[in-house]
Amino acid sequence: MIRHQPMRTILGSKTRHEAQPDAPRDSVTLRGLLLLVFCLPILLPVLGAEELKTKNILLVTVDGLRAQELFEGIDPILLADKEKAGIKDLGLLRKKYWRETPHERRKALLPYFWNTLAPQGIVLGNKALGSRALLKNKLHFSYPGYAELLTGEPQVSVRSNDKVRIGTRTILEFIRERLDLERTEVAAFASWDVFNFITSSQKTAIFSNAGYETVPAEFSSPEMRQLDKLQHTMLTPWDSVRHDAMTAALARAYVKKHKPRILYLALGETDDWAHERRYDRVIATARLFDQELETLWTGLQSSEVYRDKTTLLITTDHGRGRTTENWTDHGKDVPGAEEIWIAVMGPDTQNLGEIGPTPTVYLSGLAALMLYYLELPYEEYNSEIDSSLLDLMKRSKTSKDE
Repeated sequence: MIRHQPMRTILGSKTRHEAQPDAPRDSVTLRGLLLLVFCLPILLPVLGAEELKTKNILLVTVDGLRAQELFEGIDPILLADKEKAGIKDLGLLRKKYWRETPHERRKALLPYFWNTLAPQGIVLGNKALGSRALLKNKLHFSYPGYAELLTGEPQVSVRSNDKVRIGTRTILEFIRERLDLERTEVAAFASWDVFNFITSSQKTAIFSNAGYETVPAEFSSPEMRQLDKLQHTMLTPWDSVRHDAMTAALARAYVKKHKPRILYLALGETDDWAHERRYDRVIATARLFDQELETLWTGLQSSEVYRDKTTLLITTDHGRGRTTENWTDHGKDVPGAEEIWIAVMGPDTQNLGEIGPTPTVYLSGLAALMLYYLELPYEEYNSEIDSSLLDLMKRSKTSKDE
């Protein structure tokens, strides 16, 4: 990252240049003081503009939530075929979420995201505006997507959703090492149990809690212990995925106790209900995602530790099919599965809202952006790291400043 020189260096060089070789020492000192007085009002705004305020990162992913639902709300194509959409009560679903325009529908589905968060940041991926956000990996399913997100490039060794530990050090590990953080200060909470293998190359490199997993006693609190009991009684149809509401509640309880600098919340039910061909449940869990996002972000902004010091990044690991036949699926052979979306909000992000047209950005670009906001050398982490998103964010800031 290119930084301005410290003020003392700039001022010192000017003073030496202006002073004559035979000038009295007191004269040089006086000139230096006068220069300092006159230059401070000019230099401070310039230097201040370069200072980053982000001290904490909140990363949220919602598995397989399509760009269609994010940007247009409930899908009229699927509403038109109740059977292939797997909708049990079409009238109730329409009453809750159907509106005449896509903008109204998306606000009905995700009111907090669109009414509060989006205007405070930048949202990418709406093709209607000429904004493209895509996967770089060619597999277009979950583990390869998350591996791309957490390493800044596709991982050729990740070719399945099996419980195999990622072979590359993730940015979560790199951040903890470079900032000299405790294990508790870099934490991941996920609904899908494979995340214990996705988030770090070493088992205890960060704190991770995924699937139906009890929080170890040394990290727990009375609130987390109560939630642990509930998660084993409030079961989903899947052995590997717990309810998103439980994952989010555990994450909030963990924040209260440990105040992590980096928190990764990975929700999953939107993907699992889609695979079950239950569009009504997909919509219900998308709405839950919006509610949990509001609860968590509002809580962080009420804390002195996090308020105006935290950058929020929200995205998904892959898209899905676009038709009544393939909307349940994703993968390399499903058109639309490569399409994602990205949202960024925080003290170092311009409040431009939804923007386009823009150059294409990739899921892998979030890694460099996170490291940049924490003022860490992203090229040192990975010399091949994708900088597409960071470049766009810098251009957006420059354009607005001009």
